[in-house]
Amino acid sequence: MRITAVGDCAVQKNLPKYYDGFDAVRDYINAEGFFQSGGGRNLAEASRPVFIDTPSGRAAIISCTTTYSSGAQAGEQSRDFPGRPGINALEIKKVLYVGKEDMDKLFEIAEKTKLNAPKKALYKEGYATPPKEGELDFGGQFDTGKIFKNEQYQNRQKR
Repeated sequence: MRITAVGDCAVQKNLPKYYDGFDAVRDYINAEGFFQSGGGRNLAEASRPVFIDTPSGRAAIISCTTTYSSGAQAGEQSRDFPGRPGINALEIKKVLYVGKEDMDKLFEIAEKTKLNAPKKALYKEGYATPPKEGELDFGGQFDTGKIFKNEQYQNRQKR
């Protein structure tokens, strides 16, 4: 009887001792002959699927996580840099849709209160990606592109 096991490295708890602890977990998984996915020495390795051949066919496993601390994400490698060890992080972006009038008011409030001054400095220095034209980061992402209607939710409320 053959047992195949997969170690999921895409969990934040593997980074308590940062890179040394993360590498140790991966080494233990590999030493036991387990397949592992979801973490690696760089983004390519962290996002690589694991393929398992079974009598019934071939299966692929890709691991990722949506809960992680800043800096836990694996970094992309290049010709000049080796990349950063970490997890295969799946980022989720929440967008709230509002009308143009409301969006104009939000822009005005953000400008008057300097709400986004720290983020604007990061955009200017190249440490963060600014919102697209017409978007505003206001404790959540807002956009005037379309009005969201959840008819299914509204129908449930009428019952």
